[in-house]
Amino acid sequence: MSALAAGARLGPYEIVSAIGAGGMGEVYKARDTRLDRIVAIKVLPPEWANDPTSKERFDREAKTIASLKHPHICVLHDVGRLRAEGASAGQGEEVDFLVMEYLEGETLTDRLARGPLPLQEALGVAIAIGDALDKAHRQGVIHRDLKPSNVMLTAAGPKLLDFGLAKSQAALPAATSVTLPGMILGTMQYMAPEQLDGVEADRRTDIFSFGVLVHEMVTGKKAFEGKSQVLLISAIATASPPPLSLVQPETPAALDDLVKTCLEKDPADRWQDARDVVAELRWIAEGGADSDLGGSAGKAGRATRAWLRRAAQIAGAAAVIVLLWPAYLYVQGPPAPEEVRFRVPRNLTAQPDETQGGNSGSGGAATFSRSDSAISPDGRMIVFAARPTPGDTVVLYARPVDAVAPQRLAGTDDASRPFWSPDSLSIGFVSKGKLKKVLAAGGRPQDLCDAPGFAGGTWNREGTILFGSASGVFKVSEEGGTPVEITAIDQTESGHLWPRFL
Repeated sequence: MSALAAGARLGPYEIVSAIGAGGMGEVYKARDTRLDRIVAIKVLPPEWANDPTSKERFDREAKTIASLKHPHICVLHDVGRLRAEGASAGQGEEVDFLVMEYLEGETLTDRLARGPLPLQEALGVAIAIGDALDKAHRQGVIHRDLKPSNVMLTAAGPKLLDFGLAKSQAALPAATSVTLPGMILGTMQYMAPEQLDGVEADRRTDIFSFGVLVHEMVTGKKAFEGKSQVLLISAIATASPPPLSLVQPETPAALDDLVKTCLEKDPADRWQDARDVVAELRWIAEGGADSDLGGSAGKAGRATRAWLRRAAQIAGAAAVIVLLWPAYLYVQGPPAPEEVRFRVPRNLTAQPDETQGGNSGSGGAATFSRSDSAISPDGRMIVFAARPTPGDTVVLYARPVDAVAPQRLAGTDDASRPFWSPDSLSIGFVSKGKLKKVLAAGGRPQDLCDAPGFAGGTWNREGTILFGSASGVFKVSEEGGTPVEITAIDQTESGHLWPRFL
């Protein structure tokens, strides 16, 4: 197959340029002409599509990614088989493809080419990827090819890529198996010893590869090396890499111990669950590793002290409640609700007497309305639309309710009618007829769908967004897509506006 040329089309997707090629196909940057957004398209070459094993792996990758919804796992938008049209290269050929979110950033491989990551940055990446692995494992999915080139570092955080070699632990008929006993899959330098022996991989196999990854992030050196394939296999099977603290002296003893346990040769001696690994990494990142007790004895001592301290606190609190609760109820009336006050400016250069909101203004100042502000579900943040200076384009600002200075959210020009995600981390808004979302902490907004006549949005914990309009209420996923009409107006109604999840 010839590579797809710029301008070639697969249905609504127009090829922009080639990104690269891997073991399971070619990847292109493309434009989704329906939603006017940039996506990444992974194409299975036709010669591989005729190979049942390669085709099944490709199909399995699509099903695997679709089943994993996690902020640090690459999002799958679409899958299909279409004829390439509109350009000479590859024109007329049937193409199997996956459509995924387009990620801007660099691979962990490229970042490590400049040296090791600072300790806190390495811990942050490790926690994100470990949490993504935990999500996959709990869905019964083993990655089997965890390595730096399959981790993308983006402004929104690390992303785990390429589930082309992933396998499901769900029972499959023998006829559907795509691996054979003794078959080696993956990149050898990051393989667990049992993979080299052709033994069936499980979650502990990924944990070994994860340990290799963390070792390389902290030290800037590969955990296992050999001048030949035989020597590399021997090193993985028998050798132990030097402690992290030998290369990076500031490394906490607890992190040394964590990586050492990940890299045990016998799977039974490793961490058995990625969630436990992530919990330990978070404890280290929060400064818990400052204790002078390291290793397993230190962990046992910390756990014992924490349990005793919590038991004493619970017992003391229970005693106080039993003794004082009746008296408290007698002398106390209904508790006064907590009062929160804040000002929302129409523009950020307004004088104090102009910052009260309302529908009147002077000197051409922007009019402010309640529909252009929203308080987060946890009550800690407010988002509002305002002009940086009179005459400027309206943009969104986010601010803790107890702070003074707001943070401008880049890429939100002409934004209005903001609303919050249920976890208070993201903000939906409409701009130039499109529904978009952006992290409250800042970042690049993401287009979700066209939303002409948008009249209020609401967002639930299942990742569904509803928005009102003059013709009815529409539903769309928080990851974007084509909105679906779920209500329609009758002759007596002028619209279904401002929907709210209860």
